[in-house]
Amino acid sequence: MEDLWFKIIFSIIPIAISGYAVWLSTKQAKTMRIHNELSVRPAMCSNLDTHKNVLTFTITNKGLGPAKVDEFKFYYRNELITYDDFSALIDDKYRDFCEYNSPPITSTQDEDSFIAKDKDVTILKLVLDEEKKNRPSNEDIFREVKESFNLEFSYTSLYEQTVGKKYNFTTRKNKPTQQ
Repeated sequence: MEDLWFKIIFSIIPIAISGYAVWLSTKQAKTMRIHNELSVRPAMCSNLDTHKNVLTFTITNKGLGPAKVDEFKFYYRNELITYDDFSALIDDKYRDFCEYNSPPITSTQDEDSFIAKDKDVTILKLVLDEEKKNRPSNEDIFREVKESFNLEFSYTSLYEQTVGKKYNFTTRKNKPTQQ
């Protein structure tokens, strides 16, 4: 009888060890998949640069992988508008204030296009003509753009994780660092 218990115990031990090995392999595979997803995740950020007479609104992929564009939505005073309406609105409102050789630049991204790591996409660029008379000040134009326009952008990572974010045509203020 002791011999039977001895055989049963020694036959259960390899089964338990192989079960533990299968569990450990599954856990390692899951961790590896999560690591791979994180290693190619895009991270989109926006920036509004106002320098002298130039306003530029860009989005940049600061993540580690490309961002597949799902959808661009433009908003004017919190109302959804098409890209054609956005472009026409920018042209109608600001064309007369821009330099002759620098008409307003607007752009969008087509569905299924990609934004590579560390690449900028210029959504709006205005080069205001300093010589034009009877026009609002640069600050007034810049303020109107900041207060009136938004961009909602949905994108997907290579692992089909969709992210949607609404960007204001503003720039973040850096907090002063203490030294």
